[in-house]
Amino acid sequence: FVQSNYVEEVDTKKLIEGAIKGMLATLDPHTVYLPPEQFKEMQVDTSGKFGGLGIEITITDGYLTVVTPIEDTPAYRAGVETGDKIFIIEDKSKKLKKETKGMTLIEAVNLMRGDKGSKVTIHVGRKGQDKLLPLEIMRDIIKVVSVKGGLVEPDYAWLRITNFQS
Repeated sequence: FVQSNYVEEVDTKKLIEGAIKGMLATLDPHTVYLPPEQFKEMQVDTSGKFGGLGIEITITDGYLTVVTPIEDTPAYRAGVETGDKIFIIEDKSKKLKKETKGMTLIEAVNLMRGDKGSKVTIHVGRKGQDKLLPLEIMRDIIKVVSVKGGLVEPDYAWLRITNFQS
């Protein structure tokens, strides 16, 4: 009905995805439809390991910002710090140099992830620095440790769940 009566031509795939999203949204707040690209990204996240730099990022005021470098990863060893703003991602082997202003998290992650042993340079702005700091980082397999713990004293332990994965 929509295809034959809507004022413009509509994409069948878009209509079907929209219908599925709407149907699942009526169930509960935790049931959602993931388009193929987001589903693939979620599978990488929940696998607990991927080729990359080892940083958690977010977008703050339109800029890619480091939430934290993951301990004992290439980014951590290269000196990436919490609060660093990533202004440029450069991959010389792919002849790629992109500014990150307005970039989505998925785009940024895709540019920074890659094969173990390949290099990427991120140009970061840091408080107290007048100019961008280029950090060349060799990608490695990042194994995300989702549970950490230890003994405080005999019979008392601490446990920290940093994220959920398969």
